Amino acid sequence: EPKEEKEESKQEKTKEKVIELDEKITSIDYTVKFQRVKVKDGILTIVFDWENQSDWDPAHFELLGYVQVEQNGEALEEISDDRKYKQIKHGTFDVYDLEYKLVDDSDVTIRVVSTNEYDGSEGTIKVSLE
Repeated sequence: EPKEEKEESKQEKTKEKVIELDEKITSIDYTVKFQRVKVKDGILTIVFDWENQSDWDPAHFELLGYVQVEQNGEALEEISDDRKYKQIKHGTFDVYDLEYKLVDDSDVTIRVVSTNEYDGSEGTIKVSLE
């Protein structure tokens, strides 16, 4: 019978939490739409799509802006694959899953910063993981 308890807590641990978002951040060069965040086994996955509105054709997102994720004022370590370097044509969009190692259960701040020197736009969203 103790075995059953163990399995239950193990199942609890690997359960995924999904938080739906509907946040849009716009800059001269792109529009980012956050769709959801997922939390599983201490990993935060941020799902968003972005549209290339820049003069760069094609471009990858890191050319135009970057995403920084923080907990307790500290930047989280990104462990995503390199899909975010996929180039897309002007006027098209792509979906990204960025992954980060969580520190704890505290709120997460997601910041999108434009690299365009004439833009300086920065969008921030806060997500409660509770």
